[in-house]
Amino acid sequence: MHRVLGPSRPLPELPRNQGLDVLRGLAILLVLVSHLSYSIPGFVAPSGAAGFLYWHIKDFGTTGVDLFFVLSGFLISGLLFKELVRRQRIDFPRFWLRRAFKILPSYLLLLLILWICATTTWSARPWTHLLFLQNYLDNSTNVPTWSLAVEEHFYLLFPLALLVLGATTLSRPLLFRGLLVAFIIGITAMRCFHLTEILNKNDLLLSHFRMDSLAMGVLARHLLHTGAWPARAIQSRPWVATLCVLGFLFPALLLFRMHPFMFSVGNGLLAIGYGILVLIAAQLAPSRNHAITAAARVGRWSYNIYLWHFFLLILPIPGYAFSQHALTRSLEPGVLRYSLQFLLSVLVALALGGLLTRWFEQPILDVRDKILPGTPRHRQPESEAIPR
Repeated sequence: MHRVLGPSRPLPELPRNQGLDVLRGLAILLVLVSHLSYSIPGFVAPSGAAGFLYWHIKDFGTTGVDLFFVLSGFLISGLLFKELVRRQRIDFPRFWLRRAFKILPSYLLLLLILWICATTTWSARPWTHLLFLQNYLDNSTNVPTWSLAVEEHFYLLFPLALLVLGATTLSRPLLFRGLLVAFIIGITAMRCFHLTEILNKNDLLLSHFRMDSLAMGVLARHLLHTGAWPARAIQSRPWVATLCVLGFLFPALLLFRMHPFMFSVGNGLLAIGYGILVLIAAQLAPSRNHAITAAARVGRWSYNIYLWHFFLLILPIPGYAFSQHALTRSLEPGVLRYSLQFLLSVLVALALGGLLTRWFEQPILDVRDKILPGTPRHRQPESEAIPR
């Protein structure tokens, strides 16, 4: 399997990539925008032209999860490809244990805190959340965790798919990419076929309708490290590639996610657009610009920000709920009030995510890297995304 990425191009190391961290920061900002109303007490959506703009911006914010999915496919496939190159096999228990160290501690802490605060019904069916089946069986509670279920299904199935494909298929880059493209088209066709039924707002939470975004990340990773023409073209003409990204994302600015076109074909266009964007970001040189470094730092906190931001009003965060209610009482509904409340919720979510990453998640990852090192030769800072 050492030719998984082709016969002549070695797979480079996976140092932490600033551009991808910036994309994480962008993704979590989009998610925060989409959940604006959940962090503001007494929120009343605007009407008229302002309402039209609000609902479209809010709906576009949900595409932050699509970006997280593409990033996850890109980064996780890179880790697995590297292991195939170095070891000619995948150590499945080790891979899944490393994923568990990354995902489970913060996730289980969230479920515990929500249970203590009596703000969730997950404890009535705990196995659905512990087995990451909530996007199929219990998607009415703990709203943001559905995307963790999708990613966990990917972490389970993609390594097994590599095993099933075997060395013969993986040593042929064109065949491997062809299978990925066929899979992506198949998911789109499945969503198109589903249009014959009545669409449910929870349909987009289901893993079998969202795996094309993760597969697009895998395809982007393979294109980059085999030096295939699309990756080279994006690197040589980034502005043209950026215009292509805007073109693929444009329908999501006009149409709501549950519009028949967006549900079927539009979600595939989103995956392509964000796949190109990931390839652009992955090939950018590091920058010392303060805004970029700040966005990259937010990206490194994105998992914990994503997990906790939805519950800010019901968590025992000193002064947060009081401040939000004070703004609601003292200001009339409008741009000023909502802007201040959104800014407050973003700052608190960033602070909470940063603290949990630094003082809870990172010590656990340090322990993980001691007992399950990232690579046998040289430890690299890990680069990965959420859904999250």
